[in-house]
Amino acid sequence: MNGIKLTVSICVATCLLYSGCSGSNVEGPPEGDVNYRQEMRDFVTDIGNYARSVNSAFIVIPQNGQELVTDTGEGNGTPVSAYLSSLDATGREGLFYGYDDDDQPASAEDFQHMLDLCLVCEQHGVEVLTTDYCFTHSKMDSSPLLPATET
Repeated sequence: MNGIKLTVSICVATCLLYSGCSGSNVEGPPEGDVNYRQEMRDFVTDIGNYARSVNSAFIVIPQNGQELVTDTGEGNGTPVSAYLSSLDATGREGLFYGYDDDDQPASAEDFQHMLDLCLVCEQHGVEVLTTDYCFTHSKMDSSPLLPATET
C-alpha cells in the first residue's frame, strides 16, 4: 500500500509542477538565470533515484515531456544524456491524431516538432510510447507505430 501511495504522490507532484513547464513556446528561462528545463530534469531524475532506492523495479516514463531531452527543447538541440539515461521510456500523446482535437491529425509543424524530439529519445535508447486520439476506423488503421531506430 505504501508503494501505491508513493507512486500516486509522485505522479500528482509531477503533474502539478510540470503542467506549467511544457510546450515549445517556452524559449529558455523567462526570468533571471533559472533554467526551468534543467530544474524539471533534475526533479524527474531525483524522483526516479529516490523511488528506485525504495523499489528497484520502479520505472520512470514522463508523459509529453520530450522538450526536456535536448538543451533547447527542439529536435536539433544537444541531447541531455544524463536526463535521457534516467528514463525508462517516454509517452507522447497526439503525435499523429488528437493533438489539438480528437480524430484530427496534428498539424505538420506540431507533428514534426514532436517527431524530431521522439527520434532523439529513440536514438538514445528511450522507447517512445504513443497514444493517438481518434475514433474513425481509417484513422485508427493509419495511426502508425514509431519504428525503433538503430543507435
